[in-house]
Amino acid sequence: KDALGGFAERVKALKEGEVEDGIVRSRTKTGLLVELKNNLVAMADHVSGIEYGQKVLVYIKKINIEKEKIKVEIIG
Repeated sequence: KDALGGFAERVKALKEGEVEDGIVRSRTKTGLLVELKNNLVAMADHVSGIEYGQKVLVYIKKINIEKEKIKVEIIG
């Protein structure tokens, strides 16, 4: 556990179907990693023209507490 609490505790601030602000933190083979509030990181599909460090709006598609994964879609 980190100072902000475990994943399950931190992810309570997010809900599937909501829109959140995020910052693109890295690009991988499978997609983009987007930092959300509470020091959480989500995976988004590749979007052309998105730069490292760019602020984006994301739609929260799926939160998997067991696997500690968040799937989002970049919408703006």
